[in-house]
Amino acid sequence: GMLDKARAELDAVRQDVAGLDSPSFSAVFLLREAYMLLREDQPDEAADRLRECEELLARHPMQRERGAFLATQAIFRYRQGDIRSARQALDEAIETIGQTHFIPHLLALLNMTLSYLRKESCDEAYRLKVQRQWDRLAAQYRFDELAPRAERLLERLL
Repeated sequence: GMLDKARAELDAVRQDVAGLDSPSFSAVFLLREAYMLLREDQPDEAADRLRECEELLARHPMQRERGAFLATQAIFRYRQGDIRSARQALDEAIETIGQTHFIPHLLALLNMTLSYLRKESCDEAYRLKVQRQWDRLAAQYRFDELAPRAERLLERLL
């Protein structure tokens, strides 16, 4: 809900990311910008960033970044009204990230997907499917126990 602040943050790190000469950071930046452009209702510019990211991933195959690309592409497809194609992209994104066994990225992907589908109310059946996946992981990793502990730790450190 803070699009102006998010836009300012992206603009502030643009040069830093470019200076890193890191395909991974560049891909993540392009995806964040594409998502921001979608939120700003600029689908043509978002499509440009997605194409740029896809080209980058063709030159530098990276599984986690590919999963994030597919998730952002799915949101783009939802915005176009192509629910079937969006679901396919999200299924592939979840599978791709799952294969990396890097749980933080899987959680981030599921959280972003749930947040988008709740806000846009464009695919309740798929939202419920993702919610079930989230709930299974929440039980497996005991989020209900860890969340209060993490909050107390943050309060103490901040």
